[in-house]
Amino acid sequence: MDFTERLIDNVPDRSIQDKQFITYVTHNTRHVHEHYEVSLPFKGSIQLPNNKQQVETTAAHLKRKLDRNHQFAEDYKKCI
Repeated sequence: MDFTERLIDNVPDRSIQDKQFITYVTHNTRHVHEHYEVSLPFKGSIQLPNNKQQVETTAAHLKRKLDRNHQFAEDYKKCI
């Protein structure tokens, strides 16, 4: 037999991207008020749009739907 079989041969090795991500998370994780925060791994500087109005509108629509449909509200609470 040319190659010896080992138990670890059945476990795939991490890709270069996986290793880079693990390094990134290790260096960019912090503990804040009993929770952990990890910054998002964007390449370079990025400016996210201000979508506060859209979020507020979506939340208002969801609230109305939950108020009108009690079965949906119960299912939603179970899921969330």
